[in-house]
Amino acid sequence: MAFITTAVYKKLIGSEVNHTTKVPNDLYQELEYHFGISQVLSQYELGLLGEHIRICSRNCENEIKKLFLHPKEDHFLYVFETIGAYKYHLFEGCIYLNNDFNNYIVPEEVRERGVDLVCKYRNWFVGNGFDKIEGDEKEIVSKITFSYNSSFAPINELPTLNESYKLIVSLKNSTYKNSEKYYNLVNIQSKIKEYSRKYKIQFSNKTILNLMRYSHYVSFSKGNIESKVAELTSDVFLKNYGFDKLIREFNEANRIKYVIIEELKLYINFRCGFKSNDLSKEVLESYGLVCCKACYERSLVNSNTG
Repeated sequence: MAFITTAVYKKLIGSEVNHTTKVPNDLYQELEYHFGISQVLSQYELGLLGEHIRICSRNCENEIKKLFLHPKEDHFLYVFETIGAYKYHLFEGCIYLNNDFNNYIVPEEVRERGVDLVCKYRNWFVGNGFDKIEGDEKEIVSKITFSYNSSFAPINELPTLNESYKLIVSLKNSTYKNSEKYYNLVNIQSKIKEYSRKYKIQFSNKTILNLMRYSHYVSFSKGNIESKVAELTSDVFLKNYGFDKLIREFNEANRIKYVIIEELKLYINFRCGFKSNDLSKEVLESYGLVCCKACYERSLVNSNTG
């Protein structure tokens, strides 16, 4: 068996969501009957559950079909972005399975000006050693924004940033592993019902409930969000409601949905007989993943000494 990080697992289940992978109808009807999921999850999120079923099913197949998860590309969103194939790990104790770290967001105003300015910003950021600054997040952001506003922004004719601008994101590399020892069907059912009820109470307004079906848009650009909201409501809704308030609502909706989806995966595992989410390396390699260099070297040492 092989191990992957939670981040890579999310990439796997999202790799074909645009192809509208569906939860089998009998299982969907069961989930709807017990938990009323159609009022909580959008087709996008139901597609994630469908992908979870597809990947776990493939791990039980004898014949591994060749699929492909496109290698990591540079989306110019962060100061540090690693490109290339995603990795799997042969050892659960590999440090890269749980190697959490901070990354630094490239300001939207910089990204809008194109790749050349993003590269210039990255060089400026690293050249000033901002990734080496110690202290709490507020202090670090304050130092970066002060230098940005006094040097980088005026030189490149950019608007200044305020100190509440989000520049740091904590990326979690926790191991993705849900095996049968975690199953307690009664607890799983109770948790899904509890959080579904909370969600429906939190977003009882019909218009807001409808908008929360697109809570995954929270990572999209402001322009894309505004366009989608205008399409679903009116041109003046967002002006009256407030963009920042909507983003807070999106984040809260995603927080509750995350718990529901994770519990639904466990319920699906129980229902479909998936005893473990540990994937074989053959399945992972069929998606284009490659072995982590540290694990590969360790396996060579073990084979030579064994």
